[in-house]
Order: sequence, then C-alpha cells, then structure tokens
Amino acid sequence: MLTSGSIRAWDIGDYNNDGLPDVYASTTFGTTRLFRNNGNGTVTEVTNQDYVATAGGGRAGGFVDYNNDGFLDIYNYTGLNSVFQKNSGNSNHWIGFTPVGKGHNLNAIGAKFTLYTQGGTFKQYRWIKGEGGAAGRGEMRAIFGIGINTTIDSVSVRWPDGEMATYTGWRLTSTGR
Repeated sequence: MLTSGSIRAWDIGDYNNDGLPDVYASTTFGTTRLFRNNGNGTVTEVTNQDYVATAGGGRAGGFVDYNNDGFLDIYNYTGLNSVFQKNSGNSNHWIGFTPVGKGHNLNAIGAKFTLYTQGGTFKQYRWIKGEGGAAGRGEMRAIFGIGINTTIDSVSVRWPDGEMATYTGWRLTSTGR
C-alpha cells in the first residue's frame, strides 16, 4: 500500500461487511486512503469509489459506526476540524454484539468474540478495546460483516475474567441487527 505523506493513523475494519478486514489510512499532508480486502492476500484502493474525503490529510482517524447502522463509518481529524464520512452501506448482512461486563469493567473491555459461518470454515475475530489510537476510544461493539450469509454457525466469547461462552443457531431475518 503506497501512500503520500506519513501515515498518522490507520485502522482495520470491515467497511463493506463482506467478512474481510479492510484498511483505512490517514496521512499527515497527503490524502486519506481506503483499501478493500480482495480476499486473496491483496488489497485494492477504493478511496474515490467509496467517496472518501481526501483533502487535507489527517492527524487522527479510524472506523466507527457513529449512526449504529452496522456499517463502519470513517472519522478523520485534520488538525483543524473533524469529519465524519457516512458509509451508505450495501446489501451485505451484519451482526453486532454489545457486551455487558461486570464490576469495574462494565464495557467488557478485553472480551474476544469469534464468529463462525459457512459450516464453521470461515471465522472472524473482534476484540473490545478501550483504546482506539489517535481516533479515540475503540468501537465498543463487536460488529461482524457476514456478506450474503444469513446464518451464523456459532459465536464464542472469551470474557475478560477468562470465562468462555458459546452461542449457536443464529439466523438473520433481515439485513442488519
């Protein structure tokens, strides 16, 4: 991935909910860039295709679902102003989990979610993090893009206290939650 300027902030998230991690990069004096995962070890830049604002570079940025529609939006801070870029979404399905912790860790920071689809042959991971680098706090939900799938084989959660839980038999009835 070639970029102009120094990368100040970057983030990994499933921007198009196809189940593959995409990359966002915010550069100091260059453009902000979005790279779509091709699923074969390569990425394609889709900055212009997905209407990512590129002017002015950025000092901070990352993925966040600020409108809670299941599609990761982009936050970029240029040093002078903040820009939220709404992701208009597509027909891919997604599911999100908002964990509830205990005691002094009500956000369940440290929880690890593993989601299995396609007969258990495809798995994805999400961690609940209390940090988000230069973009601020991380996403407090585990959001998974599952593409055209409408069933989820299972979801395993390793809670911060080490406890494990597995949930099976999920079927989506519509695009979204």
